[in-house]
Amino acid sequence: MHEEYKGKSIFTRRYVGMSEEAIRDEIDRLQGQVYALEKALDSLKEDDKDFIDAITDNQAKMERLINDIDKKITKLQSSLDYDAPIKNQLDIATKDIGAKLKAANKESLDKLIRVLQFNTVILILLLCVVIYRFVVI
Repeated sequence: MHEEYKGKSIFTRRYVGMSEEAIRDEIDRLQGQVYALEKALDSLKEDDKDFIDAITDNQAKMERLINDIDKKITKLQSSLDYDAPIKNQLDIATKDIGAKLKAANKESLDKLIRVLQFNTVILILLLCVVIYRFVVI
């Protein structure tokens, strides 16, 4: 048994008791609705085709973009490799800065020792003056 259609009926009239001309008009009306539905389906089919084409194009663009990014990352990794000149220059600069810092640290330590020696001599002289004042007075 076929299930009964429960949607909105496309038939606006009962055909029993209609004249032949009225039945032909109704058939023309129904054929017009079928034609309109076919056009709507064709339009949706074209829209779907356009969407599928757009998705395919975007997928191809994304694949090209991913490949380009992969190439750039690979190039960047190879340029930062230990054999690359940038890495060697960075190592040389680090060593130079370390040597200059050690030299500056040694120089400032030497100056600090001289200042402490000078302050010690002045402190000893001051103590001698204070002791001399107490002894003489």
